[in-house]
Amino acid sequence: MATVPALVVAGPSGVGKGTLLKMIRARYGEYLEFTISCTTRAPREGEVDGKDYYFITKEEFEKRVQDNQFLEHATFAGNRYGTGLSEIARVQRMGNKICLIEIELNGVQQLQKNPNVLAKYVFLYPPSTEALAERLRLRGTESEETIQRRLETGRQEIEIMDQLTCNHKIVNVELQDAYKSLCEYVESAFDFIKIDS
Repeated sequence: MATVPALVVAGPSGVGKGTLLKMIRARYGEYLEFTISCTTRAPREGEVDGKDYYFITKEEFEKRVQDNQFLEHATFAGNRYGTGLSEIARVQRMGNKICLIEIELNGVQQLQKNPNVLAKYVFLYPPSTEALAERLRLRGTESEETIQRRLETGRQEIEIMDQLTCNHKIVNVELQDAYKSLCEYVESAFDFIKIDS
């Protein structure tokens, strides 16, 4: 059986990655499997360890970095995030599943340098930095200082996104339009997906 490429969805924090991926998971659940990232941040309300993230200590995270256990890892807003190599292997053992990876741009840069990673890349852009700021504020989960740090990181990421390999770009102005664009791409990129409209 041929290896199914991973589907990497990336973009700045607050661009709508998580929301869009929950929507396509509902539509294509039998074909997709999310990787579960590790993070050192505290769980948000309703998040479950081992389902949304693996919530680990900074010490445990650093040990895993030293032991080369991450496919990619990064620091955002003072917290560490990373996708474990074991997560890719877990999805590959499931058979004909698309390994879905939701990461920030720093992670994309690491993945694209890894010759062992077969992936298709979708980049999500905000309509503007003002819209991105509003989305982060509407979450209600972070201080203004944290939001400003995320915005600055987002601005830097947007500047270099066009320099990286990307198979499909989406400007997330309206959620339903972004969802439709993502669905169309997934169905064209992975021809074994069969969905009745």
